[in-house]
Amino acid sequence: SLRDARIIRTFEGTNEIYRLIIPATILNRALKGRLPLMQFTQEVLSELASPETLPRRQPGPLGEEIWATELAKRAAVFAASSAAQRYMQDLQEKQVLLGNLADMFIAVYAMDSAVLRAHQALQAQGAEKARVHVALAKLFVFDARNEVFQKLRRVAMMVASGEELTRFYENVSKLDVSYPIAFMTLQDQVAEHMLAQERYDLAG
Repeated sequence: SLRDARIIRTFEGTNEIYRLIIPATILNRALKGRLPLMQFTQEVLSELASPETLPRRQPGPLGEEIWATELAKRAAVFAASSAAQRYMQDLQEKQVLLGNLADMFIAVYAMDSAVLRAHQALQAQGAEKARVHVALAKLFVFDARNEVFQKLRRVAMMVASGEELTRFYENVSKLDVSYPIAFMTLQDQVAEHMLAQERYDLAG
């Protein structure tokens, strides 16, 4: 049963518990005014109503990754807002839903961190020396973005149905704008660097 499956997953505890705490903590702090989440949520809803105001692709080595991360942030906020509106105080009891929201927030945080680290490497080392940082950021953001929107579609089916679900997916389509990357080339760059270093190390 689903109950038994959940018991198996939580048997070892800590990581699974934190996945449930993360979205609840974010929403509670936002409601208390300790995070500017409510203001950002209103901005996201306004952007979805006028898609031309959504973030656009930017120039530069990490332009698409910055753009993809900004859209993913909005997807996570839209999902959390929809869940909170649907279940209100009962949201803390919806463990599967909270788990999916937590996965989205974790992925977005990791995307933001990867892009920031690669940007810092570009500034400090220049394009040639930082190319592995950039390649890793591109590969990670590409995969993490897909995870965010996979989770978002799961959340959609947990918080909406019928015409409401159709409208939800219409908003998802405004944020889920895919883009290609030179996947094999980027992987080869990372692999060649590791082989040259004979270890997993970005130095050098």
